[in-house]
Amino acid sequence: MSVSLLGLNCSPRDRSNSALLLDEGFATLHATYPGEVETQVIDLRDLHIEACRACNVCGKTKDDARYIPCVQADEDDVQAVLEKMLAADGLCIATPVYFGLPSDLFARFIMRTRPLRH
Repeated sequence: MSVSLLGLNCSPRDRSNSALLLDEGFATLHATYPGEVETQVIDLRDLHIEACRACNVCGKTKDDARYIPCVQADEDDVQAVLEKMLAADGLCIATPVYFGLPSDLFARFIMRTRPLRH
């Protein structure tokens, strides 16, 4: 049985330190546990990610626990990443920190994971 890990590179830069950390970490896992780990890295900078509208629609309803997807699910690439996150056994997030805060790309994406938290 293999473990599936999804890596999210939240750096806006190509050939970034965040990408290097994910690549080296996953390479070490493959070397240490050959054939036991499946990995995939998604570079968020290559995706179209709209900002959260804070419309308070997505998530589960309290009365019948019905799931309601984000109203922007068909407008950008976030829904496909959320589905990959749900399918993975683990998640590795690499983001640069600028002036004490994670990258804007990370912040925009993490707000769009709200449907998973409700």
